[in-house]
Amino acid sequence: MLGKKFDSLTIWGLVLLGELFWSPLLLTDLGASLSYLLTLVLLFEKSRSNFKLNVKLNLFSLPLVLYTTYQWNVWTAFYAFLVTPLFEYLLLPLTLVGVFVPLFSRDLALVLQLFSNFFSFLAKIPGTVVFGKSPLWLVVFWLGALFYIQISRKKMRYYWLLAGTYLLCFLVIHFPLTDEVVYFDVGQGDCTLIDRLAKNEVVLIDTGGKVHFKQKDWQKKRHEVTSGETIVANYLLSKGIAQIDRLYLTHQDADHVGNFPSLSKVIKIKKIIVPAGMEKLPSFKRRLAHSANRQQDVLPVTDKNSFNDPDLKLLHPFRAGQGTNADSLVLWLAFGDMQCLFTGDLDRTNELKVLAKYPNLHVDILKTGHHGSKTASDPTFVQKIKPQLAVISAGRNNRYGHPDPLTLKTLAHQKIPYLLTARDGMIKLKKEAGQVKVWYFKQISQ
Repeated sequence: MLGKKFDSLTIWGLVLLGELFWSPLLLTDLGASLSYLLTLVLLFEKSRSNFKLNVKLNLFSLPLVLYTTYQWNVWTAFYAFLVTPLFEYLLLPLTLVGVFVPLFSRDLALVLQLFSNFFSFLAKIPGTVVFGKSPLWLVVFWLGALFYIQISRKKMRYYWLLAGTYLLCFLVIHFPLTDEVVYFDVGQGDCTLIDRLAKNEVVLIDTGGKVHFKQKDWQKKRHEVTSGETIVANYLLSKGIAQIDRLYLTHQDADHVGNFPSLSKVIKIKKIIVPAGMEKLPSFKRRLAHSANRQQDVLPVTDKNSFNDPDLKLLHPFRAGQGTNADSLVLWLAFGDMQCLFTGDLDRTNELKVLAKYPNLHVDILKTGHHGSKTASDPTFVQKIKPQLAVISAGRNNRYGHPDPLTLKTLAHQKIPYLLTARDGMIKLKKEAGQVKVWYFKQISQ
């Protein structure tokens, strides 16, 4: 037994079983999954053509990459074909010469820097396709079909079948049959998506963000991945959404706008709408400078601004301010047979002013102001607009005590049920066959 030799496939299987025994969730990591998958492909590969091998490896990696990252760069195969010989026959030898012959190290470093600049230039060439998240069963089908093709004689027929299923999946993701409103679970913050098919428009209200207290210089220099990237951008990309048509930033607070710069670098934002006066604030200008947007993309507004959109109306502010809670944008949305209201962090006094200007205002779903704080959700305001459901966006065990017991008492007194992101996770309204259904997903957000 000790002298028995194992073939490559058996060794591959034993190593995989050992790794899974040590780390059962190993294959949920994209890098590990690709490593084992592509190694298996190489074990069966008989072709000596680098071009064919490169194409085959890219075909096998495509399902896993789409399932995990939701996008694909069309130049990937070309870059891999270009980089492999360059690295093997030029970059690696130059690096070794620079290490062992110090006399040439400076000149070689310049050459390597030129190559680095060249690859950076290639990376900026447009070519990334946002595909969206494919179903897991379809990923398994694609991989199984690719392995079957390797032993089939009628390869082209099955390649066409693969291409057809990719196209069909792309169309289903990018042209869904339902509208939706999504209240993201971004911790102690606010962020809501409105995706409407009839308008062919994607609207985002706030981006969430973390409130940073006084930091030391070394802390400010660290790059911190935000919930705007891990939660909001990932969800949008999974739905095949690469562009936000209108981003409404209700007011200046970081827990509403802090993720804006990082989100803008992943998802294109066409127009940024802010309460008039906020565009002049130094804090907003700093965020804008760190974003992928510029001043010409910003539109300061009051309730006098009309977007010719009868289903999404701006009700507040009435005049220019400083982007404070009292200046918060208030938006009314007609969604199917329901009306939704979004009030940012608007305070009680201004809630009553909105009510005085729009005395016939009523809604079915109220996004409670200021994360359920006692500074918002005035009992008279809540009673008059008569919501059937309240949505509260607040972080788990937040330091502010949101939602406040006084707000919950107001809702209870009016017999209004509520959903809380800290408890229920992401909350989604979906319009199906003319009716709106409410879904919520318990999940852990950072």
